[in-house]
Amino acid sequence: MLNVMEPPPHAARYRELAPARVHFAASPLPEIRKVADTWSLDAALPMADVHAVRMAEERCRARLQRHSEQGNWAEWVVMMLNEAEDSQPTLEELAGLLGISARTLDRYLKKEESSFRDLAIAVRNRRARSLLLEGELPVSQIAYRLGFTDVANFSRAFRRANGVSPSDFRGRGEAGR
Repeated sequence: MLNVMEPPPHAARYRELAPARVHFAASPLPEIRKVADTWSLDAALPMADVHAVRMAEERCRARLQRHSEQGNWAEWVVMMLNEAEDSQPTLEELAGLLGISARTLDRYLKKEESSFRDLAIAVRNRRARSLLLEGELPVSQIAYRLGFTDVANFSRAFRRANGVSPSDFRGRGEAGR
């Protein structure tokens, strides 16, 4: 499962966009980022319209309101946590992607009877179990891939969630195949 955009077959064509630069697979979080030189920020936008900006902002607020009423915040958080590779996004980082405060995202999750911490633990554990059963990566690489700072922290967390060490889980999983 990849969480960053791999270079497409036509990646060389992006060089024609100079002075813009396009980087693929540059971030552990799924994102698209536009970076512009400061001189371009001073230039007047040819189609700048204060009324259009207000309308766009109002539409964004309305969509955010509709989304918060419909729920699915936990589903979105789980998707983002699943896609993060070699890191564990924080509540603040995910809220920032939405343009809301961490406290607001936390409130939305509570309305759905969920919490960021519980979702993060469940996603990490599911990914750990899957990677261990695949058997391709050593336990140390799995720990770092899941965003743990060291193998001991990963082992403690895994044992707490599953009642066995990662190595024992892997051994039992392969024996059961």
